[in-house]
Amino acid sequence: MSTERQKAALFASAALLRLLLFTVFPSLPDLLTGRVEISTPVTSFKRLQEGLFLYTHGVSPYDGGVYHQAPLLLPLFALLPNALNYPFATNFFFIMVDLLSAVALMRITETAESVSSKLFTSSRSSVRWNGVYIGAASVFVQSFYYSNMLSSPVDVVSGLLYLSYIVTGGSWEFLFSTYGVQLLLPDLTPNVGLWWYFFIEMFDSFREFFLGVFWLHLASYIGGLSFRVRRQPLFVVTCLLGIFAIFKPYPSISDTSLFLALLPLYRHVFPLMRYTFLATSTMLYATLLGPAFYYLWIYAGSGNANFFYAITLVWSLGLSILVADLLFAVLRDEWEVDRPEMKGKSVRRI
Repeated sequence: MSTERQKAALFASAALLRLLLFTVFPSLPDLLTGRVEISTPVTSFKRLQEGLFLYTHGVSPYDGGVYHQAPLLLPLFALLPNALNYPFATNFFFIMVDLLSAVALMRITETAESVSSKLFTSSRSSVRWNGVYIGAASVFVQSFYYSNMLSSPVDVVSGLLYLSYIVTGGSWEFLFSTYGVQLLLPDLTPNVGLWWYFFIEMFDSFREFFLGVFWLHLASYIGGLSFRVRRQPLFVVTCLLGIFAIFKPYPSISDTSLFLALLPLYRHVFPLMRYTFLATSTMLYATLLGPAFYYLWIYAGSGNANFFYAITLVWSLGLSILVADLLFAVLRDEWEVDRPEMKGKSVRRI
C-alpha cells in the first residue's frame, strides 16, 4: 500500500473511531470533561461553555473568575451550534483538530530533524519509524496538540494580544485571567500536578516565596537543556514538553500525550534507554489507581486528599523516569558519535 493510501486509511479510521465513540457513548464527553485528570481550570471545556455564554450575552467572560482561557476561543466557538443541543459540530471540530495535529507531526517526522539536524547526525539515523506510524501514534494517543507557528514570535504574540484586546471589547483584563492565573495560582482545583496540594497546605506568608521557587525551578530547565543539547533543538523542545507535563501549575494527561506523541521521533535511541519497563509500569500503576483514589476521596468519603496526591506523585515519578531516561539515551548517542570507538561498550561514572 502506498504512503498516501496509508495516510488516507489512517485518517479515515481515526475519524470513524471518534465518530463511533461520540455516537455510541453520547455521554462520554460530559464524563471526560468532569475528570480532574483531563480537565483543569485553564483547559476545562465546561468553563469554556460558561465563558461563551457570557460572551454571547454581552457580558465580560472573565467576570466571576471562572473562565481562564484565551479570548480568541470565544468567537471561534461562537460560530458553532450549541454543544449541548447540537454536539456533532463541536465533535467534528475536535476531530479535525486531531487530524491536523497528526499531519503537523508527520511533517516534522518527514524532515528527519530528530536524527539529523544541521549540527548533529546520529550514528543510528537509519533506525526511525515512518511518518505514518508516528501519525498513528498521534491520532490514537493524544487528545489535543498545538503545532508550532512558523513566523516571528514577537509578531505572533503582538498580533494575538491585539486580537484578544479587540475581542474583549478593548479591555486588558484577560491578561490576568489567562496568564496571571498561571503565574499566581489562585485556583487550587485538584489535578495531576504537584502544585495544588502543596499550596493548599502552604501558609500565606510563604506563598510568594515558594511561587518564585517553583517557577525558578521550572525555568531553570530551559537554559540548561538549550545549552547542553544545543545541537538537537527538536529534542530540547520534546524534553521540555515532558518536563512541563510534570512541573507546570495546571497539567493534565493531554500534556503527557503531547510528549508521548513526539517520543517515537527518537525511536533510534530506544535501545539505549535503561528504565523503560520501570517507567511504563509506574505510569500504568498510577493510571489505574488514580481514578480509584479520587473516588475514595470525593465520592466514597473513605479517603482524603493525601490518597489522590500520593498517586499523582507516583505518576510524576514515572514520567520523570521516562524523561530522564530519554535524555540519557540522547546524550549517550551524542557521546558515541564523538567517540565512535566506545559504541556499544558499557560505561560508568567515576
